[in-house]
Amino acid sequence: MNLEQKLRMEQASECKIINRDFMKDTKSNEILIIILKSHLYIERELIKILTETIIDQKILKGTTFKQKLDLANSMGIIDGFYGSLGKVNSIRNSYAHDLDFTIDEKIFEDLLSTLPKEDKDDFLSEYDTWKAFFYDGSIPEFNFKMQLLLNNIWFALVSCRVHAKAAIELRLKEKEIEKLSKYVSM
Repeated sequence: MNLEQKLRMEQASECKIINRDFMKDTKSNEILIIILKSHLYIERELIKILTETIIDQKILKGTTFKQKLDLANSMGIIDGFYGSLGKVNSIRNSYAHDLDFTIDEKIFEDLLSTLPKEDKDDFLSEYDTWKAFFYDGSIPEFNFKMQLLLNNIWFALVSCRVHAKAAIELRLKEKEIEKLSKYVSM
């Protein structure tokens, strides 16, 4: 096994662990708990993205989820998930402001429809595999399905953070090389 294969296996193992942790922490018979905890995971990841990619971290103090989302989107670091993340926030806000709000299949389908096509297709084609891996029957299957969709959205954000951080580090190195080359050519 070469180094690249070994790194990919380690990465796959880490992905399973963090996905398992998310699924364990957000598991509930109450869909509201799933939504609230998932929203917290997503917002924490959004904050990580922004604090790892902006210079002045004070900008985030007192900002709403929507403002953080808009900032990340304007920086081009959430790779087509703006609509999905906004929809999760909208669902969370509906719970916060409407005692009679309930999640049903239509809301699930609306959230699913906000995913980029490839991610939506992956979710649908891999649902049974993930169900076999995570679902133990202790919560309603609809709750599990919503939880898994939220997990996919959160994990996409985790991936965006990794890519954004790498892109910024590369850009900083390029700028450093540009500066150094000016001194060398003098």
